Amino acid sequence: MTALATTLRVETLKVKRTLALWMVFIAPLIVVALQVALILSRIEYFVADTAEAAWRGYCLNMITLWSLLMLPLFITLEAALLAQLEHSEKHWKQLYAQPVPRWSHYAAKFGVLLLLTALSMVVLVTLIVLSGLALHVLQPDVLPYTWDGLPLASLLVHMGRTFLGALLIIAIHTWVANRWPSFNLAVGVGILATVPNVMVMNSDKWAPRYPWTMPFVAGSGFIQPDAYPDSAMLLVAVLGGVLLAVLTGWEFSRRDVL
Repeated sequence: MTALATTLRVETLKVKRTLALWMVFIAPLIVVALQVALILSRIEYFVADTAEAAWRGYCLNMITLWSLLMLPLFITLEAALLAQLEHSEKHWKQLYAQPVPRWSHYAAKFGVLLLLTALSMVVLVTLIVLSGLALHVLQPDVLPYTWDGLPLASLLVHMGRTFLGALLIIAIHTWVANRWPSFNLAVGVGILATVPNVMVMNSDKWAPRYPWTMPFVAGSGFIQPDAYPDSAMLLVAVLGGVLLAVLTGWEFSRRDVL
C-alpha cells in the first residue's frame, strides 16, 4: 500500500498544470453553458409554476446531457491524456525500473482518473446551483430557481449514482489508453462507443447493459421497474469496473516493454 500511495502522489503531481486538470472545469462548464443558452433563447418552454418543478427539470436536463454524452467523452479524453504522460516520452521503461511494483503504476492511473471524474461532478453540481440562481436573478418572473425549491440532496444522490454507473467505462478506457500508445486510438474508441448512446438510451433492454449508457441510466432513473433492477445494474457497473481494473492491471504489469 505504501507503493500505491507513492505512485498516486506522483501521478497527481504530474497532472498539475495539464489539460487533464483543466478539463475537470471545462467539461462541466460546457454542459451548463449550453443549457443556460438554450433556456435564455427559448425561455417560454422552460416556464414553471413552482420552484420545485423548475429545479427538477433543470437538474434532469443537466444530468442527461452530462451522463449521456459529455461524461463518456470526458473519461475517454482524460484517460488518453493521463496515458500520454508516459507514452509521449517513452517513460514506461523508466517507471518499470523503479523499486515499486509494476501494478502500482497502473493502479495510480486508474485512481487518478476516478478522482478527476469525481471532481468534475462536484464542479458540475456547483455550476448547476450557481447557474440556476443566476437565471432566477435574470428572469425572476418566469424562472423560479429559488433556494427553497433546490433539491440538493436528490441532485447529489443522482450524481453519485452516475459516478458509480461510470466505473466500468473508467476501467475500460484506463486499459485501452495505457495498453496502446496511440492517442488517436484511445480517443477513437471512446467516440465510437459513445455515438450509439443516443439510440441505445431508448431501449429498456440494452440501456442498462451497455457500459456507456450505464451512467445515464443510473443518474436519470430511466429504467422501468419491470425492465432491469437498478441495484443489479449498479452492482454490475461497480463490481465489473473493479474486476476489470484488477485483470487489466495484472495483464499490464506482465508486459515486458511498453
